[in-house]
Amino acid sequence: MIDSSNMATQLARSGAARVRQGEIPELKRTTNLDKFQAQQNLDYFEEGFRELQARDNADGGVSIHMFQAGPDQDPTPGKIRVGNLDAEIEGTTSSGTRYSVEDRGDVQKYKSYRFEETKVVVFEATVKPENNEVNTSVLILDRQNPEKSVMGPTSSDWLLSL
Repeated sequence: MIDSSNMATQLARSGAARVRQGEIPELKRTTNLDKFQAQQNLDYFEEGFRELQARDNADGGVSIHMFQAGPDQDPTPGKIRVGNLDAEIEGTTSSGTRYSVEDRGDVQKYKSYRFEETKVVVFEATVKPENNEVNTSVLILDRQNPEKSVMGPTSSDWLLSL
């Protein structure tokens, strides 16, 4: 049973973990993306994954820092900690996952991206722990037919079915 004082955080973590493990979230309502928007999103998420790979300094090499956030503070393979961002990556942009938590004090952001040959599934949850609030968004990007890509908030039924 989830205690209500941190229910929003637990729901966000659970949703992110489920996407990471291969589930596709049910959406409350969907909005179709046009081909250009979908391709921009695919490029953006692939670029973010590659940047984390470049920051992963576990191999003893030098990290590439595209932004001024600082060096990777976690030498563990596949894990990155930069400032208030903790992230884990595994695999590649055609078969892999990215998971991250960013703590901004009054707001926490949980993100889970699953890269597959045919699609990219993106789950993002913003949690406001002070008033136990969680807002989610999901992108399901179709690599072969970007115009069939959809986005929307996660359905409550899917989010609550722990």
